[in-house]
Amino acid sequence: MTNKSWLLNPAAIAAAKICILQIEEELDIKLRLSHPQFLQMIKDYCELTESLALTEAYQALKVFADESLEDTTKALPKKIIKIKPSMAIESDHHSPDHSKKQDEMVQYKGREFHRYDEDGQEFKGLYRGQARYA
Repeated sequence: MTNKSWLLNPAAIAAAKICILQIEEELDIKLRLSHPQFLQMIKDYCELTESLALTEAYQALKVFADESLEDTTKALPKKIIKIKPSMAIESDHHSPDHSKKQDEMVQYKGREFHRYDEDGQEFKGLYRGQARYA
């Protein structure tokens, strides 16, 4: 979610209205101030039209949006992103027969596991530290 505190500034609203009018004149598109990605849409329209007037209006608006963004980044802690580990599969795809399924290995979270167990089920991940096959 983006910071919208710049909307409380009357000068920022005036700059936004100029951007909206420029977009409406050049593209016949009515962009709403309530659009969830308002600033991104204006930036995209600037690149699309290459209009000098729209780019100048966007730069004036961006000053207000950047100031409000800096205020919140100082106050809020950094967001932690958890990334699901990927599975790197090491196998010999050139062999014509698949009788070597027991020899195929999968690297998961820094450890290696057999891709298939003795029942022919494929490795799906770990559950409480144990390999899970399905």
